[in-house]
Amino acid sequence: MSETAAGLDVSLTVTGLAGPCDCVLRVVTVDGVARTALRWRMASGQDSFTGLGGTTVDRADIDRFEVVDATGTVLVTVSSGQ
Repeated sequence: MSETAAGLDVSLTVTGLAGPCDCVLRVVTVDGVARTALRWRMASGQDSFTGLGGTTVDRADIDRFEVVDATGTVLVTVSSGQ
């Protein structure tokens, strides 16, 4: 994460997920509110993705990040490190 005038830039690298798959990186606040920071599609045969997203959620209000698929199944959870 890096702070910008508009909020936070969030960089993401995911490996080990098998495409095809539509995915979303969600920022989950300490209050349990989930906001989308990045969307992407993994093609058939693709097993990694690197991208840059963003959020206006304050760093101190972030509990965790979640990568979810199109059905809403959580594939990966990462603590905010706060």
